[in-house]
Amino acid sequence: LERRWRRMGRLNYKELAKAKTKENRNVVISEAYDNKGESVGYVIAEQFVVQEDGKEVNLFLKHSSMGIIDKDGLMNMYKAITHACSKAGLFKENEQNTK
Repeated sequence: LERRWRRMGRLNYKELAKAKTKENRNVVISEAYDNKGESVGYVIAEQFVVQEDGKEVNLFLKHSSMGIIDKDGLMNMYKAITHACSKAGLFKENEQNTK
């Protein structure tokens, strides 16, 4: 996994994970840092991906992100997604997801 740094506004973001959710959309999870380099939490954002002049252009959608304050919040998001996948019949919560 290549970790990328991005600067947007007053924060820097280190990409932790990215997954395709639609043909032209990704969900990106990043850790956010202030200008002193201290972690201030996590962000889950939607990224729009297009091809322009043969190059991939990635744009973050302004009003489609969620801030998470700390590792506990990130872990709770994981638990919620795991529970939702289980409810949707994708796997049982007590099984390891190997798909």
